[in-house]
Amino acid sequence: MKAPFELAERVLKRFIDHGYEAYIVGGAVRNWLLGLSIHDIDIATSAKPEEVIALFPSTFPVGIEHGTVLVRHDHVDYEVTTFRTEGTYSDFRHPQHVTFIGSLEEDLARRDFTMNAMARDISGVIIDPFHGRQHLKKRLLRTVGQAEARFLEDPLRMLRAARFVSQLNVKADSEVIEAMQKQKCYIQRLSIERVLQEMSKLLQGHWVLYGLELLMATNVLFELPMLSNVTPQERQHLLSVDFNRCASLAERWATFLLALERAAPAAFLKKWRFSNALKNQILLLMQNYHCYKEAEWTAWNLYRVGLHQALAIQRLRAARHEAVESVMEHLQAMAQALPIQTRADLVIDGHDLQAWLDQPPGPWIKGTLANIEQAVVEKQLPNERAAIKRWVKACHEQKKKP
Repeated sequence: MKAPFELAERVLKRFIDHGYEAYIVGGAVRNWLLGLSIHDIDIATSAKPEEVIALFPSTFPVGIEHGTVLVRHDHVDYEVTTFRTEGTYSDFRHPQHVTFIGSLEEDLARRDFTMNAMARDISGVIIDPFHGRQHLKKRLLRTVGQAEARFLEDPLRMLRAARFVSQLNVKADSEVIEAMQKQKCYIQRLSIERVLQEMSKLLQGHWVLYGLELLMATNVLFELPMLSNVTPQERQHLLSVDFNRCASLAERWATFLLALERAAPAAFLKKWRFSNALKNQILLLMQNYHCYKEAEWTAWNLYRVGLHQALAIQRLRAARHEAVESVMEHLQAMAQALPIQTRADLVIDGHDLQAWLDQPPGPWIKGTLANIEQAVVEKQLPNERAAIKRWVKACHEQKKKP
């Protein structure tokens, strides 16, 4: 059980050897106790930021005004933050000031949820003043202190609550639910970039429907941009889909928007400030879903959309309980059996057509190539020069007849 923290403990040792306290804190401790993978390790220390910088040769002052320094040690990055207390949150995100302190417990007291307010020392002992470990065992999500105070400091914590429900299969306690219901309007104070980041994480959780149920039960979801008019039928649709059939974030967002029957998904994606790359992926998925959701998967349809998109469309259909798994295998077999994968695989090109028919270049070349392409894909014509030449000349002669 020690392996995930072996490298981090070298960082802790350097602090301890120089007379400072240092602990692994937050999500890494929580995930370790749950047996989940650990991606980032945060460290809390009694050392002041300038003392942290003096201890390590490779540091970056990523949030030094709030006591955070990025330490790069053994090619691994750690966010190291000085023990601190926080002032009031005038902007619903950042404290107006922080005070560096010498107490780990006071530092843990400023955190959002009890399961995130635990620390692990270099010997593996868990420091847990707010009973986060006990709450984890009960799968209970509770705030450190009063939920209303925590959410008023940063309303994003309401979305984080739903995200943790989605990711960890925990259940929000009654105080968390009541506070979310009372303070849902403060969600509108958040930047859309922060909202998008949390909602994307929520949609990627294994228990995503539980997270969405919490947002609906507290009406927080309907405070989000362009979601105030969600109908009861759309809510039912959203809670009936199986997001875990999806293979990417784009597919999950496409499934979300399809369930809500958004008539103008492009406007939604623009309002939410999706990156151009993700926005285009989502719009293409939705467009292809509408085009092919009821179409038969012929060789030509599969060729036009491509195997990658065809499988994605089937996953969207499966998420909406409109498809069966056997179709996925059928599509892969069909794709392997296609005579060509792209137009570049044709053994002829436009120059050949000009030479065979002795005609100047023009739009007719593109149309003729498209016809050849479809005939080859549908195995009406072999992808051979002699056969294609005969076919092209026969078609040309047929058009010349009165």
